Amino acid sequence: MAWYVHYRKGYVCGNYYKHGKHVCSQHSVKEKELVEVILTDIRNRAESLNEKEVMGRLESKATQARRQAEKQLQTLQKRIDKLKEQKTGLIRLLASGTITETEYKEATESGNAELCSLHDQLKGLQSLQASSSTGESIVRLKKELKRFMKLDELTSEMVHRLVDKIEVQADGSVNIHYKFTPTALLMA
Repeated sequence: MAWYVHYRKGYVCGNYYKHGKHVCSQHSVKEKELVEVILTDIRNRAESLNEKEVMGRLESKATQARRQAEKQLQTLQKRIDKLKEQKTGLIRLLASGTITETEYKEATESGNAELCSLHDQLKGLQSLQASSSTGESIVRLKKELKRFMKLDELTSEMVHRLVDKIEVQADGSVNIHYKFTPTALLMA
């Protein structure tokens, strides 16, 4: 792994920098050259993406996530309804004298706690659905993808998000290991 050295305005072999010339040679690459290699590589990868295919897959994933959230909402609502029915049944048993007030309180305490928890989960899912409109998210993703595909500048944040490892060879060539595969966006 390469280490950035300010006075050289570039990256030097990490093994050489840590352990000296008996472990590795002093090979390096200038930051300016490395940035250009990464930018060119990312641009080439971005150009090979089929935007319609990527967006289609993203829309499909968003639809699938929305359906899953709807199923979770339905499951939560069914459990809430069942607990309310049980509570009504307990009230009837209490009214008929089949159970005592102490038994009623014991039986309803755990049900009430579960109801509160379920209502909180339900509110969380509903607010999440309301805040993350699929259409708006897709539009934002499209803008971000188009901006990314034009990529004029490489920031340190981009390097940290996209690059896993940079290897500088003794001949000055660079091997860049990305945190994604060229088809990762299509499979996501």
